[in-house]
Amino acid sequence: MAPRPKDDLKAENPLQAVIIPNTYDPHFVPLDLRIPRALLPLCNLPLIEYSLELLATSPVQEVVIFDSGRQLTEYLRKSKWFLPGSNLKLTLLPVPDALSVGDVLRELDVRNIIKEDFILFDGLGVSNVDLGALVESHKKH
Repeated sequence: MAPRPKDDLKAENPLQAVIIPNTYDPHFVPLDLRIPRALLPLCNLPLIEYSLELLATSPVQEVVIFDSGRQLTEYLRKSKWFLPGSNLKLTLLPVPDALSVGDVLRELDVRNIIKEDFILFDGLGVSNVDLGALVESHKKH
């Protein structure tokens, strides 16, 4: 059987990103006792919006977001990211029993969601880095 063209593989396995918005550390206590860190506002926007905007301007097509509560899921389901025409396919996965980032990564492995290389975010950063260039550099090495 002849190898498939690279374009077919890209269509079959789109670039994915995983966001783990809960880092399971106490650095934001008491701020994050009532509201998830990813929903804490920065310039009137929840922090998660900055990560999603960055991913939307990159080659990423699918985003998996692990949520340890309901507030983030409720916010995202009402956001522009779930409207028709969004260039990101979001998948929200609850992990209420996770106690660490390791627990979340094990859950990611068990669910067999990731198909190949992926970008891992905590959903709390603000950046304008060119993810496309970083991905290409990673693939070359």
